Formats: sequence, structure tokens, C-alpha cells
Amino acid sequence: MADNGTKIITGLLVIAVIITMSVFAYYEWWSGGEDEEIMLTALYGGETWEYTLSDLIDIDDYRGSGGMSTKTGIRSSHDYTGVRFELLLQNIGISNASSVEAKVIAVDGYNQTFTSDILLGNVTIYDATGNETNGTVTLIIAYEEDGVLISKDDGPLRLVFVANEPAYTTSKYWIKQVSSVGILAT
Repeated sequence: MADNGTKIITGLLVIAVIITMSVFAYYEWWSGGEDEEIMLTALYGGETWEYTLSDLIDIDDYRGSGGMSTKTGIRSSHDYTGVRFELLLQNIGISNASSVEAKVIAVDGYNQTFTSDILLGNVTIYDATGNETNGTVTLIIAYEEDGVLISKDDGPLRLVFVANEPAYTTSKYWIKQVSSVGILAT
């Protein structure tokens, strides 16, 4: 038979375990469980910014339609939602996109450097038949295509040009599986 001291210690241990489990359960519920995955890393001036999907959505949810002009012709357009590149730059403290270039890097290491003109949407635009046309496009880092999150095959982030009406731009500027952006002052 246990004495009163053992009963008190056992009771205190049970209470400590219950409190610990309650705190853990509360933390998991309140924080939404696991941390979100970092989807995009931006580098500028020796500093690093890491963005989850929630962070990107909080910055912007710009919508537009766009498609690619390839060597074999025009590919159908899709509706994209994402962060305007200009707003991403503002988020890291760059107010003038014309003063920088950006090196965009994909998961597989593919990378391409974009001039400030390209970042601002100053690219050749084509119509649905492949003829050059006038208009304006906006460069975004898309996280949704046609209303659903972009699959890992092309995403989860993709660099695309969009407009209010479907606009087509050279496929060489479209980068899938974007993972990081290095900003370079010009």
C-alpha cells in the first residue's frame, strides 16, 4: 500500500502530464499544426526573405489570363493568380523596379536573369493567332492556375505574364517550379 507522500507525488506527476499535453494540444490547434513549407526565397542586399503560400497570398492575389508563344505556335491561355513581381519587390524594400534585375531560379537549378524592362512587362505580346499585338502584361509569380494550386509538375510557383484578356508572351520568360529570386541592383 502506498503512503500519502507517494500518492501526492503520483498525483502531481499526473497533473503535470495533463498540463503538458494540454499545452501541446492547444499549440497544435492554435498554430494550425506543422509550419507551412517555405515556397519562395528572395535575396537582396545580403538579406534573405522566406515566403510561405500564406505569405504570398497576403502580399497579393492578382488575377489575369496568359499563355505562351512557342516555336510550334500559341499554347492555350489559362487564368493565373499570384503575386505581382513589382509588389514582391516592394515587400523587400525596393520601390523602383526599373533600378533592378532579377535572377529567377527553379527547383532543378535552371535560372534566368530578367532585365528591369522584362520585370515591368515590356515584352512582345501576341494574339491568339500568333501575331504581334499591342497591350500590356503583368509579370506575376503564380500559385494558382485556373482556380487551383499549381501542381508540383509546374509549380508550386510559376513565373507567368498575364493581362485582363488572354495575352501571349514568349515561352522563354515562363519559368516553372520557381524556388528563389535574387535581386541585383543595376
